[in-house]
Amino acid sequence: MKALIMTGYSKVFGDVVELRTEHPKPSPEPGQIVVKVGVAASNPADTHILSGKARKLASFAFPSVMGRDMAGTITEGNAKD
Repeated sequence: MKALIMTGYSKVFGDVVELRTEHPKPSPEPGQIVVKVGVAASNPADTHILSGKARKLASFAFPSVMGRDMAGTITEGNAKD
């Protein structure tokens, strides 16, 4: 799968963002789904996340897959126990 990966915080996004064309497909944990993304978008929240301004709202373990603003088709699911 393709993935936009954030490797750290920076105001210069080219230093911490890379496009991987071969990234492992995730396996859903309990209560999660896997979505085949049809469209994705960047929004102002992404710039706050990348710059570190949103650290108090959400923390990330690096490397982290970006792209929470998307639409697609659910391909897998894992119900909670």
